[in-house]
Amino acid sequence: MIAFVAGPGELPAGPSDPEAQARLWTAKEAVLKMLGLGLDADAKAVRPEADGAALTGKPASAWKKLGSPRLRLDYDGVDGARIAVAYTGD
Repeated sequence: MIAFVAGPGELPAGPSDPEAQARLWTAKEAVLKMLGLGLDADAKAVRPEADGAALTGKPASAWKKLGSPRLRLDYDGVDGARIAVAYTGD
């Protein structure tokens, strides 16, 4: 599954890191849902970054239609589960 959504260089080399994989997937999914695209866009077009996410393709077009607001991501873990929330603003 992670190979389907991860772009080049998004996961560290070496042994599998479930925490990093969960964080990557939940961030991409949260951004796609916030943009109203759901899973109807390529998750590789969303690249989570420390201060939000870089977007290309369909996600970038949807973001521009929203007026290109600041994109934010927050993460949390609950009972071993990883969640991410994407939102706009400060």
